Amino acid sequence: MTLTAKICCAGVHGAARVADRLPTALDRPLALVAVAVIEWYRRRLSHRTGRCCMFSPSCSQRAIASIAQKGFRAGVAEASAQLRRCGGSYTLIRTCGGDTTLITADGQSFGSDQLSFAVTGRFPVPAPQDGGR
Repeated sequence: MTLTAKICCAGVHGAARVADRLPTALDRPLALVAVAVIEWYRRRLSHRTGRCCMFSPSCSQRAIASIAQKGFRAGVAEASAQLRRCGGSYTLIRTCGGDTTLITADGQSFGSDQLSFAVTGRFPVPAPQDGGR
């Protein structure tokens, strides 16, 4: 992992550690700031980390969605857990049929539809929006 990636991950983990101690009134403003910082990271730094996210949507996309939906405290905690899965130990299982499953050290299982092209070697196929009709 490059120094840039380590610094970015450390920032998210640090924010998750202090989030519970912050006043509730700061949750929404901090969520807006966090989303802006992650967007800046995606535009300016992510291509310099030397890594490609294993998940689809990417960790930064998941973090933005989580923080925007759940607020700073819960969103940053979820993003921190996701980054631990991404940078931690994992087992990659590929079947003869071409399916790929990634199992993280904390027991979470992710199928081919949740993994990026970098892991599966193929683009994820989105589920039909109209129930398959």
